[in-house]
Amino acid sequence: MENSSNNGMKVLVAFLIFLYVISPIDAVQGPIDDVIVVLMGISMNKNKKGDDE
Repeated sequence: MENSSNNGMKVLVAFLIFLYVISPIDAVQGPIDDVIVVLMGISMNKNKKGDDE
């Protein structure tokens, strides 16, 4: 059950990152904040992968 919950959370985080990157609303002009959000998402998934094992 916990593994299913983790997969659901990963999908939700990936979806929210995707929405933020394609949205016209930005915290900072240019692609800088988009890159930061994508890197944060990647690091979160790597941390979750380490927690699963």
